[in-house]
Formats: sequence, C-alpha cells, structure tokens
Amino acid sequence: MAILLPALQRARYQALRIQCASNMHQWAIGLQAYAASNKGSFPYNLDGTDISWIGATVQQFATEYMGQDLNGLTTDKIPNGAGDHIMYCPTQQWHRYVRENWTSAPALLATNAPTFNSPGPGAMELVGYFYMPYRQTDPAAPNNFDDYTPAGKAWVAKKKFLNNDASNAPILSDMIQANGAVWGGPVPYSSHIERTGNVPAGGNFMFEDGHVEWRAFAEVGIGMSQPGWDFYYKLTLPPQ
Repeated sequence: MAILLPALQRARYQALRIQCASNMHQWAIGLQAYAASNKGSFPYNLDGTDISWIGATVQQFATEYMGQDLNGLTTDKIPNGAGDHIMYCPTQQWHRYVRENWTSAPALLATNAPTFNSPGPGAMELVGYFYMPYRQTDPAAPNNFDDYTPAGKAWVAKKKFLNNDASNAPILSDMIQANGAVWGGPVPYSSHIERTGNVPAGGNFMFEDGHVEWRAFAEVGIGMSQPGWDFYYKLTLPPQ
C-alpha cells in the first residue's frame, strides 16, 4: 500500500486536472458561440468585480450558452470537494464555502458590497474560476477596489476576440489567490493545491482559441491585487 498510494494520489490529481480542463473547454465553446452571435464580443461584465464575480449578462450567458443556471444555486448542486458543475473547478472549495455561508457568516463578506450577500437576479454571482474579459478597470467606478496593473488592464478590459491589446492572454484560469502570505485555513483559497498544505500546485489556463494549458505555480505571477489579497493569473506570453 505504501508503494501504491502515491501513484493512486497522482492519478487522482491528474484526473481532476483533466476534468477542470474539460470544464474550460465547455466555457470556450459557449464563449465562441456567444461571440458568433454578438459581433465577436465577450459577454458584458462591467457589473462584475473581483475577477471571479460575474454580473447579470454573464449569468445569462451561462444559462443560455452553457446550460448552467446560477440563479439561487444551492450547495447541493456544488458540494464541498469534487463536483461536476462547469462553472467551478472540481478542486475549488473556497467559493463553495463562501456560498454555503452567505447567511451564517456575513462577516466573511464584510469588505464587499451589500449586493454580494444575496445571490439571485440582478446580484453578482460567484464562479469557481477567474473569468477575465470585459471587466471594469476604472478605479473610480463603484465597488471597484481592484488594481489590475500587475498583468495589465488590457487582459481584463478587452471586449472582443482577436481585436484587442492582449489577444494572446488567457481569458479563463483556475483560482490561485492568497490573503497576504496566507493561502487558506481549513478551507484553501486556491484550486489544485499541493498534497499537503494549502499552496497551489498550479492551474489550468484557457486562451481565446479555446486551448487549455497547465502552468505550474512557479510560472504564474500576480495579475491583480486589492487590499489584503493577491490574485495570480499573470503569465509570460509569446509575442503577438
């Protein structure tokens, strides 16, 4: 058993990476179908924030193009641990935990806007990935306390496929985040954590052409920050 267990663990982690990449491919298909019907545009998301909160239009996109109704999503549909919801990496526990504790732990969201405390029509919603395009980058905008300069605002401000200053940048990535130097408590903040502790091993990244790449954590830098938090999605990109 001592010999077999590490091999079984490696196989399990690899299976979760593959399932995560499959989820991203479903995003890619949906986004490309949406773009085909909307002059090459990504879904409007200026009413989303924090790199993994999405607004009303992206929620509607998820329903119409991916068959994923996030309205009033209950925890039985995204249980702790592995799950098969396309909008969540199967290893992403933190946003499941946040959703399960909307009412029992309101202090968890004390630094965020009040609308975050009530998932439903017109409110922002959590997803289990960093969804990047069509974001609000104006620091003076309401509810915007995000500094996108580490990776560059073009990564998240772009509105169309292949018609922007960062067309070779990823548009979806696994959640890799830390609260200062802390990667989580009993619930890790990041996806695909190492076998011990809460440090992420790396993450999957999906690009405009739909292909998905795994990058080790050492290859990923801070893409966006806000008071107390760092969000890792910055990659070294090939020349355009």
